[in-house]
Amino acid sequence: GIDAFEAMFLLFEHNLVRLLVNNPVFLSATAAWTAEEGPKRGYLEAKSKLHKSDPIHSIWRLQIRMLASLLYSSRQAACNDRKTRHPRSTQFHHDCIQLTIGFLDSYEEQLLSSLKVCCKGLTANGLNEVNEILNLVSELCSGVNLNYFERFNRNLRLQYASYAQDIVASLSCFLGALGTAREVFANLTRLDGIGQSGSEELELHPLVLPGIPHARHEAVQHAQFVRSCCIPMTAEDTKRRDNARLETSDSSDPWKLAESRGHSCVNNDFTLLIEKLACQCVSSALALLVKVHPSSSCFIYFSQEESAQLSPSIVEPGILIAVRNDFTPDRKYAR
Repeated sequence: GIDAFEAMFLLFEHNLVRLLVNNPVFLSATAAWTAEEGPKRGYLEAKSKLHKSDPIHSIWRLQIRMLASLLYSSRQAACNDRKTRHPRSTQFHHDCIQLTIGFLDSYEEQLLSSLKVCCKGLTANGLNEVNEILNLVSELCSGVNLNYFERFNRNLRLQYASYAQDIVASLSCFLGALGTAREVFANLTRLDGIGQSGSEELELHPLVLPGIPHARHEAVQHAQFVRSCCIPMTAEDTKRRDNARLETSDSSDPWKLAESRGHSCVNNDFTLLIEKLACQCVSSALALLVKVHPSSSCFIYFSQEESAQLSPSIVEPGILIAVRNDFTPDRKYAR
């Protein structure tokens, strides 16, 4: 048999891996997705005004994950000690970097359009694609990969960083509204329980301090915003959205009804799925921004062994020296 590293080399033999970049199926499908307006990217029309997941879109996302995995594996192999490093690891690493940059360059418009759609409407397939793209670009900005990326196409790197900032801002608004609405509704339910039991123990949450009517109004507004952001595209999505985790109220009070509907908007399986995917996208976007932000190059990290061998002559007036005062074996010092 062959080891995993040799198996990866097989992808580059006879230029089979070039199908990832020059694939006529992807070129046609991504052009159609880019031309679409709204949240239909990654879906095919079905009956009853619903949609079904596009299998080509699933393969497209799998390809992006595979590129990120290849790039990560090649970077780790190239960073190994020379005694344990594979003799072809450096060349393989360069090939993976060129392949990834070629992919981003060939599908630049299609990939960036996916990041734009994320800020307009949240669908499960759309958020999954955004997360895969951000993970790929984040890996391309890791370690020595960033130097190659800067050299080949610095403007493209800046574009992805800009889109990552927009995604963090947009999804943070969504997650903030969702968390606020859920927290206020939970406290309103708790207050109703205290009132019915006649208990005198009453400690208001800061979000409820302006008054219960005001808090209820704000929570309903946040819940309506969350509902407008979460777009169910398939029959399964609709089923998840209708599967509320709280019973609806049969009260004739319009505010109680509005509160009950708000509960359902933020406490159903579909909203929880979108929340999970949005959190993953924010995490991936922040990981990318941390690697490309100018402050990332302001500190030079030293291991404990390296710091013990540093010459005092490198310390000059004005230099900041930070020490991680923990007891873990991987303690690091920064200059």
